[in-house]
Amino acid sequence: MNIYRQKSRVYKQNSHKESLVGQQPRGKGRNGVVAVEFALVAPVLLLTVLGMVQVSKMLDTKHLLTMAVREGGRMGAMDRTGLVAEGSTSNDKLRDDVLHFLQASGISTEGVTVQIGAKDDIDVDFNLDAPENHLQLFQVEVRLPYDLGLGSVAGPDDFHLSARVVFRNGKATLIQ
Repeated sequence: MNIYRQKSRVYKQNSHKESLVGQQPRGKGRNGVVAVEFALVAPVLLLTVLGMVQVSKMLDTKHLLTMAVREGGRMGAMDRTGLVAEGSTSNDKLRDDVLHFLQASGISTEGVTVQIGAKDDIDVDFNLDAPENHLQLFQVEVRLPYDLGLGSVAGPDDFHLSARVVFRNGKATLIQ
């Protein structure tokens, strides 16, 4: 075995191959290591990326749900003269507005519940049209069943997104 210098690199000469001194020849001792490393890292990387996509989708849905509740509460707090159809109530109009907002945002309204209740207890019905409720606080809560996309691990009723807002039942008029 001869050692010689060529262009400031030190080589050792074997009978059939040359390699840099101190390094193993390429391809020897590392066969398949990259494939094994990729097989170990790829599932973790894939789960992380898919998890980030799912969380961003859930946050977007939560944001749209909050906007829908806020718009419904705003409708309940303003002068509703001429907005409510004959034979309908302001509570019905508020529910319909929230559901239409969600549908227009691309969210399925199947299983969505819209509750209008007293400020302290959502389970106590609050009639927006009742004169005794004028200038009283009310709350609107919307619950949306959310599918996490986990298949059989979590059913459609296992996870809900909800949003709640409190408004004053007033007759605020819009000035044009």
